[in-house]
Amino acid sequence: MPIRVTLEDAPPDLRLSLHGELDLLTTESLTLPPPNRPSRVNRLVVDLSTLAFCDTAGLRALDKVFGDYSEAGYEILVRGASATVRRIAAITGLTVPYLS
Repeated sequence: MPIRVTLEDAPPDLRLSLHGELDLLTTESLTLPPPNRPSRVNRLVVDLSTLAFCDTAGLRALDKVFGDYSEAGYEILVRGASATVRRIAAITGLTVPYLS
């Protein structure tokens, strides 16, 4: 199943939703615009509630997005991370603090 990425400007939030599977074959679809933060937007809200599958390559791609946007001054809020996604992160030792 391919990944569908939607990015919505909804001040004060920038909303990122992922639908489908985020894995080694689909991580390049997670390419987002550079995190230039307009003054009216201060938070990246990531909705993973419809993410059907995510492997370690997908978690690494998410971690990069979180890091890039965090460094640009965004607060990161993750919603809907499944127990499976959190468990894969824990098993592999990949630390994605926003999934905790």
